[in-house]
Amino acid sequence: MDIAEYFKYWGKAKKTLEQTSVDYHLLPYHCLDVAAVVDVWLTESRTLLKQIALQINCSESEAKAIVLFYVLLHDLGKFDARFQNFVKAIRVQLQGDEFEVESEKYDHGSYGYLHFIRSYGHNEAMKAVAGHHGYCDTSIDRNLTEPDADEELIELDKKARKEWVEFCLDWAGLIAIPGGCNRFCVTAI
Repeated sequence: MDIAEYFKYWGKAKKTLEQTSVDYHLLPYHCLDVAAVVDVWLTESRTLLKQIALQINCSESEAKAIVLFYVLLHDLGKFDARFQNFVKAIRVQLQGDEFEVESEKYDHGSYGYLHFIRSYGHNEAMKAVAGHHGYCDTSIDRNLTEPDADEELIELDKKARKEWVEFCLDWAGLIAIPGGCNRFCVTAI
């Protein structure tokens, strides 16, 4: 059985050697943890869920599926060699040492949104989620460059992002990327 490429990426890493936690948390598990918290929040706060459903003109179950889908994508930009190379030792452990990556400034929120729109088109919900640290710089849209890395690693990043979006659609019970509420985007929940 092949393991999905998205399991070759870390999402959270130890900040200091003094921390007693594990060295890193895999990116898919981090995203699922965040989605689990939002799921509980929406379940416990019926008023919030009702308001979201009213705003996007959906049933509550459809609104919840859509919100959880986008929450799962909040760190899509971490499926990129530039982010992964912030802690090179972990990247090497997960992806092997045969790849070279040049370190550079990288904003995973803005680039996550730009990676998304390259494949799926502009999407305001994704822009909001990608800007979860306060800002999503869409001005870099025309200048989106690939990492200065081996071509194989760039392709691994693209494949992992694609597989992750497909997993998130399936997990949320969606059959297409929602741009608002499309009655045909949600399967039985």
